[in-house]
Amino acid sequence: MFDPRLAQARAQLRGIFAHGEGDIRMEPSAGSLRSELSACLGWGGSFRHALATWFVRLCPLWREARQLAHHLAWEVLPRARERGVDNLVLEVAADGTVRFEAAGEAMQRRYAHIGKLACLLDLFRIDLSSRLEAEQIRQVLTLLWTYRRELHEAQHGAVPHGVPGRLLTESGVSVACTRTSLRAGTLKIDYSYSATRFSHAVPLFDPHHPKFRDHRVLFRAAPRFALLAGLVALIPYIITKFFGTGWVLASVAVLGAATLTVLTHVFFMIVGRVEYDNEEKAHRLARANQDLQRHTMRTQEDLARARSVQERLLPDMTDMTMSGRLDWGGLFKPQAEVGGDYFDLAQLDEDRVAILFCDVSGHGMAAALMTVIVKTAFAAWVDDGGDMPGFLGRLNRHLCQLTPQEDYAAIFLAVYHVPSGELTYLNCGHHPEPWVIPASRQAPIRALSSARATVLGFDPDLTFQPGRCRLLPGDTLLFLTDGLTEARNLRGEIFGSEQMDELLERNRTAEIPDLLAAIDREVACFAHQAPQTDDRTALAMRVCTVQ
Repeated sequence: MFDPRLAQARAQLRGIFAHGEGDIRMEPSAGSLRSELSACLGWGGSFRHALATWFVRLCPLWREARQLAHHLAWEVLPRARERGVDNLVLEVAADGTVRFEAAGEAMQRRYAHIGKLACLLDLFRIDLSSRLEAEQIRQVLTLLWTYRRELHEAQHGAVPHGVPGRLLTESGVSVACTRTSLRAGTLKIDYSYSATRFSHAVPLFDPHHPKFRDHRVLFRAAPRFALLAGLVALIPYIITKFFGTGWVLASVAVLGAATLTVLTHVFFMIVGRVEYDNEEKAHRLARANQDLQRHTMRTQEDLARARSVQERLLPDMTDMTMSGRLDWGGLFKPQAEVGGDYFDLAQLDEDRVAILFCDVSGHGMAAALMTVIVKTAFAAWVDDGGDMPGFLGRLNRHLCQLTPQEDYAAIFLAVYHVPSGELTYLNCGHHPEPWVIPASRQAPIRALSSARATVLGFDPDLTFQPGRCRLLPGDTLLFLTDGLTEARNLRGEIFGSEQMDELLERNRTAEIPDLLAAIDREVACFAHQAPQTDDRTALAMRVCTVQ
């Protein structure tokens, strides 16, 4: 079943580890503040924005903006992140009352000047990402305050340009590592990974080092640039040595100070960029991991319920059919939470019992669904009556219609008549074939090797011819799936039918529960620590000596 949330989490992981082990790259989702915002502002707009950033600090709005940003970033948004909430919605009233819900509790605070700004902009709702920091919230409010007049005029029909025009579009504008838009009375502030001028510091070295496409590029480049820096440091000495005038010395000092300033700035910007990338990668990886964990938990819960349902499909071993005349025992160990092995019993009349033993191709949920189809068909046959070939023919046609072409079901169907001891059976591709274990040690253990047919689900036109044999009092009929006979150990060796024959010979007189326990124990001991690769199922029926 396709789960879009799981697909998104897997896509996030593929995006984080896009280039394989040891090479993790971030793809920017938006431009930086200086690139996109500066392109919208121009030189005059940039100067105005810089002045507004300082002037807003002199306004009462700044104090409220700091209080709101601090309250959200340090108290409200961390709770939202703990609860797995991606976005928080604030309702802003005209009097400045801000209402929101935190940790399931409704809260409100009043900010009069923020209320005036919101009223001016016809703003009544703020939808913000739970990842935001206080500084980002303050910068967005500063941007709104800077262009409050243009935005107000735009609400009354004016055509805005530049940053106000971008703000009123669906894509919004990138500011302070956020993607911010103002539409239909809602201010939407989404956290946005932004590129900077230092985002491509490592790729600049890629053509010179095709073998390295990560931090090792910088490690390889460090000695050469250190040597270059040392040579640059010798330039003032050389100039002073040959041109040692006062003006030259002053120029060299200024040039050296400027160079040191620029190098220090570049160094800290690159280090900051690396840390920024690491934080973003850690966040994306954590979110993808959380999504996968939630999906895994839901899947495990669903599989646990499915296993409970499948176990209810099996007969109750404590209340078996004709328990006074027949002894029964069963073993069911699916390879996964649910499996494709299934058996069932039904009393047809006072003297006859129907036995169905099934091994569906594959494992897991798909195989379990096929067993439900078999269970439903078997129950309908028991209720409606009819002969065995007719039932298997209808079931075969249903499987051909309802299941994929590569899926099939290997089924052994038998009807045992208790008074006469006659067993009528059909084997549709089930292997291993059931064993008949005589009560007398002089009689050999044998397999029911006649009445063979092809597995069901491939050919809708199959025909069936039943076989017959007689069971004496004390005889045991044993069904096993290939998960037991073909179990492998760590060396790749198979348990095999011969070893199973020897096991049955040693335990032929054991009670049914003891026989099944011995089979389970010896197969598990043979496999040892090798993982179980197939469902392990068994069913045993013994004819009581006193009826």
